[in-house]
Amino acid sequence: MKYRLAFLAGLLVCGCLISTGIFGADKDDGPKEITFQYVADWSILKNIPSPCLEPPEIMDDYLPLPNPHHSKGFRAFTDNAVLKVDSDGDTKADKDIKKKEELVTFDIVYEGGVKGKYQMRFWQNGVNYMGAQKVPRWCYQRGGFMKGQAEGEVILLIDDNNNGFYNDYGEDAIVIGQNSKGAGRLSRFINLKDSMYEITIDTTGTKAQLKKCAEKLGRINIEKELNFPKMKPVVLTLKSGDKYINIFPGRKTNFLPVGEYEFDQAIFDQRLRARAGAFPKITIEEGKETMMKWGGPFKLLLKPSLEKSGQLVIFIPPAEYKPPALNTKIVECPFIKMSLPTAVVGAQGEEYFGSPEFKDEKGFCLPDATIDLFMVAIAAKEPAQGVKTAKGKLLNKIGNQFVDNWVKIDMSGLVEKKPPYWDGYYQCPLYDYKGKIGIKVSTKSNIFGELVFEQEMEIQQ
Repeated sequence: MKYRLAFLAGLLVCGCLISTGIFGADKDDGPKEITFQYVADWSILKNIPSPCLEPPEIMDDYLPLPNPHHSKGFRAFTDNAVLKVDSDGDTKADKDIKKKEELVTFDIVYEGGVKGKYQMRFWQNGVNYMGAQKVPRWCYQRGGFMKGQAEGEVILLIDDNNNGFYNDYGEDAIVIGQNSKGAGRLSRFINLKDSMYEITIDTTGTKAQLKKCAEKLGRINIEKELNFPKMKPVVLTLKSGDKYINIFPGRKTNFLPVGEYEFDQAIFDQRLRARAGAFPKITIEEGKETMMKWGGPFKLLLKPSLEKSGQLVIFIPPAEYKPPALNTKIVECPFIKMSLPTAVVGAQGEEYFGSPEFKDEKGFCLPDATIDLFMVAIAAKEPAQGVKTAKGKLLNKIGNQFVDNWVKIDMSGLVEKKPPYWDGYYQCPLYDYKGKIGIKVSTKSNIFGELVFEQEMEIQQ
């Protein structure tokens, strides 16, 4: 009898777990109010990588922050090397910025007269040319965030699109948990403790409403089948229509509403990101845990093109390259042309790339800073017409009489935010060859290991 009672008690507990919802609660506790406080601390924010792709450059004379005195926002314009900023909204510049980086606090006013403080970071990100004169290129980016707490968890709201509002879903960013090391896209659905919630945020970011998610839920595991031994993501964002869901590794509450999702973005550290590429859709089923298989083996993402004839850019191989020693030459033969790879592709088609903040002034950025030497082999796959022994011969040896060519591309010292830059592409003219060729580009990475790209092409003279 004792064992029968224990068994019935066990069934009752299981029933309660199911009815209250292991994968989502049926009971609606009603919405809860959350308050947030503004924190102007760039030292914290700079260590939280976020989905923001490209910090904007000051070009249109106005920062799009809410200002009742002018519909465009707050004035910001350059005067030679000085950046002049209006911080109180009266359209007159009251701050002169001459340092390479500086923080400025703005007095912003939302609809209804709600006042707030907003810290903006300004910094020199390269140079622009005004005739022969070089002037700093100024960029701007939010320098503070909203901080609150719900269900015992810390929540940070980041105005990632720099417009002063904190409820631009999919454009702004959110951090969940005190120990989270990255920010995901701002979503209406968030995981807190052992449940999923819907959150509605006020434009000012000072108030939010939280309620239990009423949708059917499943779970996802993004760590168990991740083949990436040298790096782990700090946040993964999945997308379904206009719905974003952030998955923070190490948490037990990675719930998602049932449906089909696309890979949106993953952040690994300040530099390394991943995007969908050709990654297949992920199906989340009610009450089930989906295993997400991603990561290696890895290979270079490269798109060589075959030009019938045309313009070659003539310059010294990159290891000796000194800008702007560029010339052009029109050639009447096929040639291979390709930019160097800036992304690595995983086994499921996802692409790994470098955060834009690490781009040099020409826009070049590798996903791994340790990559510095590319080896390029363009080889005959069959004998050229009238030749019996040319199969396997390298066609891209240095010393071509018409145009410089090379087999090693040394990127050390080039992928920086100062000269010299990688300012071109690899090119190989194929004089007097007809038939199949093989293109092989290889390099080594501390993060991804040995990386190779291979492709065959048909050459017609």
